[in-house]
Amino acid sequence: SAPCLAKAAQARGAQQQAALGALALQAAGAALGASDAKPPTLVFLQPWQPVQVPVTDAQRQSHHAYLLTVAAEGTVIDDTRLAAHSAVDGLPQADRLCAHCRGHCCQHGLGWHAFMDLRSLQRWASAQADEPDGATLADAVAHFMAQVPAEHADGGCLYQGEQGCVLPREQRADICNGFACPSLQAVQQATLQDPQAAVVTLAVHAGQAQRVALISASNTQPLSLPPTPPGDAPAR
Repeated sequence: SAPCLAKAAQARGAQQQAALGALALQAAGAALGASDAKPPTLVFLQPWQPVQVPVTDAQRQSHHAYLLTVAAEGTVIDDTRLAAHSAVDGLPQADRLCAHCRGHCCQHGLGWHAFMDLRSLQRWASAQADEPDGATLADAVAHFMAQVPAEHADGGCLYQGEQGCVLPREQRADICNGFACPSLQAVQQATLQDPQAAVVTLAVHAGQAQRVALISASNTQPLSLPPTPPGDAPAR
């Protein structure tokens, strides 16, 4: 039956992911060499290969209209509709994990207009206190529209450029700085327990490991795994 087939496929996928994770840990062990350090923490990321595409005129107009409405109506996003803040600042392994992930969670920013609301505009305007005439909400709208890049990640936030978010951290919405996915939370926990913790991360798609890396406090080292034999590929 269809439910049984789906359950079996899910079990095969879990087995393949576990096997690839074990291979990734072996590759990380070889890269680390003889060491008395704790074994690396293994985390999986969602497959995400962003492709840069031009920001369309319609997208710019829609975002501009949204920001104007925010300024005119004082729109504030109901935080209860968003995930609770769980990110921890100042952990290099965590920052490197996000950079390696390439912003899978930033896909949600497209439909939510980068999660900007009145607080975002007011925060930027308040930061311009040293300007002779200060700054208004209209100035804030103009500023954020000027930051929209020529290209963004296809299907991702308009501010998601080739090197990540084009906005400085202090200008991003609170949810962008505060959200931590389960993988990031695992890395945060490991790093808080051991500042020198190593992390092995990979994404699995169609039975194959993608973007495998060994992350430390000082660098991100790509790892290579042997290809999965065709017979081990997941059923389609």
